[in-house]
Amino acid sequence: MLQKAFRLFVFDALIANTDRHHENWGIILKGARSKGQELILDLSPAFDNGTSLGYNFIDNKLSNYIGNKTWLDKYVEKGTHHLRKEAEGDKYKHVELIVEMTETNLEYKDLLSQILSFNMDDVKEMLHELIKFDISVPFIEKRADFTAMIIGAKKKALSRILD
Repeated sequence: MLQKAFRLFVFDALIANTDRHHENWGIILKGARSKGQELILDLSPAFDNGTSLGYNFIDNKLSNYIGNKTWLDKYVEKGTHHLRKEAEGDKYKHVELIVEMTETNLEYKDLLSQILSFNMDDVKEMLHELIKFDISVPFIEKRADFTAMIIGAKKKALSRILD
């Protein structure tokens, strides 16, 4: 289950999700409905990822951010998890938590490498497919480019952990 939690933290870091609080986790119980049956606990799939991928930036202002390296570096750096370093302390920044977890469990470095092995061209292609949907609030080309920019920058920041 800890590997699944690690995967979830990496996923949240990649999509810049800042809302994985205690109500946005789930545990799945399997088995143990009758005596002698083993109880299995598992982490649920990720859900409620709404505060991610620059959701709060409106479409007609995306041009201000696309290609703005200074803004992007700050955006990548500021993302945090809801997990705290101490009970009343600071929250972990996205990359900071992954660094700590990979330093305390070296197998997570291999897992991180596997997770980050995706091709950004594939991500861009998938995002541009969303433009084709005829919906009341369309996913526009600038939004696709903006979203890909965020994922690419977060991937790059996480990849530095592997160096």
